[in-house]
Amino acid sequence: MHESSGLDPDAWPFELRAADPAALHLRSRALRLGAVEVLDLSCTTVRVARDVRRIRRCDPELYHVCLPVQGSVGSSWVDRDGRVDPGGMLVHGTSSPCAFTYVQPDDGRPYRGLAVAVPRSLVTLPADPINRHLLGRRATARNGVGVLLAQFLTGLADGIGTDSYRPADGPRLGAVLVDLVSAFFAQLLDDRSASAALEPESRRRTLAASVRSFIQRNLTDPDLSPATVAAAHHISLSYLHRLFQEREQKPAPVREAGPGPVSEHGPAREPAAITVAALIRRQRLERARRDLADPALRGRPIHDIAARWCFSDAATFSRAFRSAYGLPPRDYRHHALGAG
Repeated sequence: MHESSGLDPDAWPFELRAADPAALHLRSRALRLGAVEVLDLSCTTVRVARDVRRIRRCDPELYHVCLPVQGSVGSSWVDRDGRVDPGGMLVHGTSSPCAFTYVQPDDGRPYRGLAVAVPRSLVTLPADPINRHLLGRRATARNGVGVLLAQFLTGLADGIGTDSYRPADGPRLGAVLVDLVSAFFAQLLDDRSASAALEPESRRRTLAASVRSFIQRNLTDPDLSPATVAAAHHISLSYLHRLFQEREQKPAPVREAGPGPVSEHGPAREPAAITVAALIRRQRLERARRDLADPALRGRPIHDIAARWCFSDAATFSRAFRSAYGLPPRDYRHHALGAG
């Protein structure tokens, strides 16, 4: 895993023009995940363009998916122009002439947007329909695979500049992004043949990522269970269990330093065949742990925090928490927040 400043005119040459050169602000950060790169860009209003001459000079042959977070992106692409606001995404590539204007919001704050760059050779779909139908196209980030891709990008960008990821995580996270981008393109093409072109392993990884995202969004729902997860994804309960039994071992996220016996890398790695019920329980425990260590929640009773994350029995919660983190909840909070 490698972090860099992001925009690199030597890697893919472009022309940059500022609406107000005297007030130009541009900051970009990038996270390299194997062959895939995640970019977090903040800037005043600027126009970025690539013409035929610059493409001939250097073309890394990448697909880009842009996600405006604050402000908008205006695009000019061969035969189509458009504008994308927060909640939308824009697909483009480095191999055709194009121009983009990153526009600040009306309140004067800088534009901020995220993007993922994926080598064309890694996308498991035919290039021709992507080039003809998707490049320069606006898409929604509010449903389908788009919302999953947007959430995953946002989570990765939030970890840039932190110790959230280890070097070994890079290729794994990059593979998930390739799968998500491929599934996103297949959805946009709305073509059964495009969906069928996705490799079985790519479809499984995309589905597993979708399941994890659904679980994360619904941890406070007391009805969350393997059965409701399966129903939400229109798969059988047996296939859901098989999906997680077959997956590769996933590294545990690095968490903030905690007290005493708890490892600096959080709970132990998830076993290769973790059950969905165990995953739900583990994620709820992790959310409860974060709340116990939050100074803003110092005055909230432990049983309220447990109930928020669907642990209705205090004794059961205490035993599960101690098993996962090495300390009972009260002692963990005492060490995390200090005696004061």
